[in-house]
Amino acid sequence: DDGELLVTATRRAAPLRLQDVAGQRIGTIAGFEYREVAAALGTGFKRDDGPNLESLLRKLALGRVDHALVGRASFEYLLRRGEVPLALHPPLVVAHWRTSCALSPHAAVTLTELDAVLGAMQGDGTLTRIVDRYR
Repeated sequence: DDGELLVTATRRAAPLRLQDVAGQRIGTIAGFEYREVAAALGTGFKRDDGPNLESLLRKLALGRVDHALVGRASFEYLLRRGEVPLALHPPLVVAHWRTSCALSPHAAVTLTELDAVLGAMQGDGTLTRIVDRYR
């Protein structure tokens, strides 16, 4: 499971719902589409793009933005490693999804082969061990 979180620096009031941040600059990753946020905020969605999660957290720490949209799994991994450089309110869940895998049309394996390998990895616990390193 993964999802999108809105994290807010403690220097601002914690938003109770996504609409509470309408019109405020939100740290986002350049080129990433935030459908739920765009639908909920419309023209009130004020993006402040950066290249990656670490840059969004630096913007938060420096006060350039008061909120950021972050992937849950990646954010929680950085939290566990102590790499979140500022105090934050508990995150607001914006979206939730089950992680999936994509396969290029030019891949050397077929979708059936990939599914078989992933099924075997899931069955013998390998996939869980890999993911657990980041939880």
